[in-house]
Amino acid sequence: MLTSMIGERSDVPYSGTEGEPHPILTAVDRIDGQYFPLSVGLCRHRQADDCTSIARSVGAKVVDNHWINNPIFGLIDADGVSPLPDAVWSQTAKVREAVLETIATLAKPRANFVFTHDGIEGERYDEDVLRGIQSTAARRGARLIPVRLVCNEDELVRRIQSADRAPMLKCTDPADAIHKSRHHAVLDPRLPGTLTLDVTRLTPEQSVEAIIAHIKSLGS
Repeated sequence: MLTSMIGERSDVPYSGTEGEPHPILTAVDRIDGQYFPLSVGLCRHRQADDCTSIARSVGAKVVDNHWINNPIFGLIDADGVSPLPDAVWSQTAKVREAVLETIATLAKPRANFVFTHDGIEGERYDEDVLRGIQSTAARRGARLIPVRLVCNEDELVRRIQSADRAPMLKCTDPADAIHKSRHHAVLDPRLPGTLTLDVTRLTPEQSVEAIIAHIKSLGS
């Protein structure tokens, strides 16, 4: 998974390989400024909870990819195992476009946002998602700080079978996790300030501490 943080406005002082993040359970020092965190990866286990915890730490709103996808997924009885029709992605893209336009034009100027996305390197759709978030950050004068969260195949398989994924219409097929782990890589934004963090053996506390330390190290 990739967690990107779209950071503070340039005029505001800054004070402050594949896988998915651990749930972030610890409090960290609040970082002031405007952020758009984005999480992208091969599969996500409790990703919304993870990003909610990070968002709470930096004072941000979470825009989880299934928060965008599920209005469409829920209409076609997605079961987390059966392949989705290709046409579904053009419909989720419309939802995402509306969300990004709202953030760009209606959200409070100093509001922070944490985005998540299940992104694969070389996939046109995922690259378009990234460009859309980049554009929204630019329109708001915000900083984008990508964080790629990765873990090994065994951990990926364990996490994708978590019981809390099915109610959220997320993929629960271990074969899918194995295939993606062996044949794909997490989307790499190739942007300044990108962090790749292997969370296979990190505790939740260590993961969030590393991410916050990275943000602080970038300065203003």
